[in-house]
Amino acid sequence: MTALKLHANPDAPATGKLIREHVPDKNGKVLPADLSSGSYEFRDLNDHLAGTLFEGKVIYEKTYGHVTYGCMDCCDLTAPYLTFNPLGIPFQGNAPNGVWATDCNSNDVDVSSSFDGSWTTGNTAIATVDFSGNHTGVSDGSTISYVYGPLMTQHGRICYNTDQHGSGGDHVLKVVFSPNPALIPAGGTGTVTATVTGNTNSAPINLTL
Repeated sequence: MTALKLHANPDAPATGKLIREHVPDKNGKVLPADLSSGSYEFRDLNDHLAGTLFEGKVIYEKTYGHVTYGCMDCCDLTAPYLTFNPLGIPFQGNAPNGVWATDCNSNDVDVSSSFDGSWTTGNTAIATVDFSGNHTGVSDGSTISYVYGPLMTQHGRICYNTDQHGSGGDHVLKVVFSPNPALIPAGGTGTVTATVTGNTNSAPINLTL
């Protein structure tokens, strides 16, 4: 038995042509010339939700008159998680975040576009977030980002999109230099203390210039 994975591509040759003409796949592998049976998988590369790809086929075996047909199944996307958790956001600066999920083959898939428009933060006095997950640091401190969006899931033999939720921490980091301005004599040295605030791991850093 040979496993075959097919990606939805309107320009891709038919399976029979792949066998007869020894067309290599993206990894340079070809199907055996005597291939007569095997398993295969279709994947729509342009839509990680339910998509518009549909398998329709009827196979007729002439010798015994056996007829079979294909039955589509979906590849679930589950356990969405944020790209960065926690996310470090500079004070009065910006930092993007996204959403990933795990598919039925244990592959990590970027599903950020399915979550556009649903981002919120627990405390907008600390951080805000826009339509596509770009965060802005308002004041130093910590809060939480929340997001939800549709992902393809299987319910019995039926596949459809259901809303799933994700969340993650946000730390807005503020750096204060002391003394500011630092007065350093020409040809001499001076010490500046940089204090980072915004999370529980904040600590002063001494810089010698």
